[in-house]
Amino acid sequence: MVPVEIHRATGEGEPTSSNNQIKPLGNKSFPKKFPEFYGWLKNWKRTPDELGGLEQDIQEAGKGNENKGVEKWIGDHPGIVDEMAPVTPVK
Repeated sequence: MVPVEIHRATGEGEPTSSNNQIKPLGNKSFPKKFPEFYGWLKNWKRTPDELGGLEQDIQEAGKGNENKGVEKWIGDHPGIVDEMAPVTPVK
């Protein structure tokens, strides 16, 4: 598993702001250790509405069931996994 944390970026002291973003956090060696994964994270873009839908599905799933909320959101967005992580199948 690749070590990465994803946090909501908000204005200082504010629970939300108009500048909400998902940013990968890691040490300085992260891009060199995991260049392909870093590229996926760096190039992955979602609209505020799409991110809001993801957050809503996670919240509605409830504490301890966050993965179910993510799975629901993925199911509601066909092709999102391939768009996020365009992996070429091994032949």
